Amino acid sequence: MLAKIKISIVDDHILFLNGVEAMLSGVDDFQIIGKFSNKQSFLDSLEIEKPDVLLLDLNLGVDSGFDIIQILKQNKINVRIIVLSMHNEITFIKKTYALGVDGYLVKNTDETILIEAIKEVILGKKYFKNEIAEKLLYQIQWQFSEEQLLTKKELEVLGLISKGFSTQEIADKLFISSRTVDTHRGNILKKMGVKNSTEAVKSAIEKGLI
Repeated sequence: MLAKIKISIVDDHILFLNGVEAMLSGVDDFQIIGKFSNKQSFLDSLEIEKPDVLLLDLNLGVDSGFDIIQILKQNKINVRIIVLSMHNEITFIKKTYALGVDGYLVKNTDETILIEAIKEVILGKKYFKNEIAEKLLYQIQWQFSEEQLLTKKELEVLGLISKGFSTQEIADKLFISSRTVDTHRGNILKKMGVKNSTEAVKSAIEKGLI
């Protein structure tokens, strides 16, 4: 008989904790070994028994799920991490991806998707699918192409524009003429397909260029 997948759940909403536990307890391959409402209680539990998979919320009242991720990674504790969050913004997805989590799902995810995610990550695979995967893939592809598209100097100019510097101030900082700054600005707008500097800055921030 194969060993069951040991699962811990960390979330500060008790109803959600109980709901996920009830949902997964009926799966033959799974064993819920702990549910925790704060960071310290979960970390203390690792001294007794480590889960194979951690289902983790990012917002834990005064605590942060990001802290738990960093502690696990820094101490090389071999636990597969699936984030279950209300946030589907690319900044949250990208940050957790960079920290090395194994999966990311929004809390309204279907039960079958959650079960599939757990079974996938235990095999060493990443689980960023559907809307989450599309956001992440778009972000990575867009940022890579734009960083290649804009020259280093254009990125510098764009960064200074975002900080509110005038054309002359940018010219002074980069030791170039104001006319050259205007040329760079025009190239930036053309390459990014926007009408003005405000749109360029907004788009660059959203895409993680600056």
